[in-house]
Amino acid sequence: MLRDESTAVIAENERFKYSNIGYGLLGLVIEAAGGTPYNAYVQTAIVDKLGLSGLGPELDPARLTEYAAGYSALTYADTRVPIEHVDTRALASATGFFGTARDLVTYFSAHLPGDDRLLTDKSKREMQHPLWTTGSDEKARYGLGLSVTKLGERDLFGHGGGYPGHITRTLVDPKARVVVSVLTNAIDGPAGQLAEGFFRLLDLAGSKDRRDNTDLKRFTGRFANLWGVVDFALLGGRLYATDPSGANPAEEPQTLEVDGDTLRVTAGNGYGAYGEAYRFTFDANGAVEAVQGSSGLTLHPFHTFDLGNRVTVTR
Repeated sequence: MLRDESTAVIAENERFKYSNIGYGLLGLVIEAAGGTPYNAYVQTAIVDKLGLSGLGPELDPARLTEYAAGYSALTYADTRVPIEHVDTRALASATGFFGTARDLVTYFSAHLPGDDRLLTDKSKREMQHPLWTTGSDEKARYGLGLSVTKLGERDLFGHGGGYPGHITRTLVDPKARVVVSVLTNAIDGPAGQLAEGFFRLLDLAGSKDRRDNTDLKRFTGRFANLWGVVDFALLGGRLYATDPSGANPAEEPQTLEVDGDTLRVTAGNGYGAYGEAYRFTFDANGAVEAVQGSSGLTLHPFHTFDLGNRVTVTR
């Protein structure tokens, strides 16, 4: 068969370009080399070998009731619409997998140094070696089937996934031996943001203060008002006020110091509450009833917060 050069999107080895069709072809290579259908080979060589009951290479009709429903985005509609599951057939090797976060973490743990359940360390080094930059940011690179990036001082590898109604992201820090997998069931799910946010908060907690922090724990929790949500978190022995909805919840967090039932803001940017205080009110059992925050606004425990059907602003 003659090769038709006109069908090439770009010249070979010119630059990085992700291709589901390319991964589909790799599935055919696996079938030819393994002498068995791709799905059967993956089930035997990976899934069964790692004992993963919630992971599989393609849609399983017998397990349809177990799958999380996927939903459309809010960028083009006021409400989300459920999306029916479909199999991916010849592209199962590109986008067919189903799984749980626990099983994905277990699978990627097999890519850590010294784990010989699936691959040799030599093979893992080759997969994790950054061969290509994926765009203008030199930190974002791609190896052999794995994305490679740098987040702060951490060198991470992993991969993301997209399926109608689902977005996923897994990040692995081989040095710290930490694996994070985020699965979202919306086509605009912030899986990457959440996975990166975990490592940013982990870095914030890196001081690992060994003091007795029992008294500090009474301030922790999630609180809300009309303007949004605030997490009072104990990280590395210090109290912080962070925005859990932000792209980077550890960016310029408000550092807090205790003064009785009050937390004083001792660090943070000039648009925040620097120099001000959060005054806590506790009930007889020691649970937080309310927090008087900056600009006189009151924060309520998240589980009790309710705007009702209409918001009336009073002066």
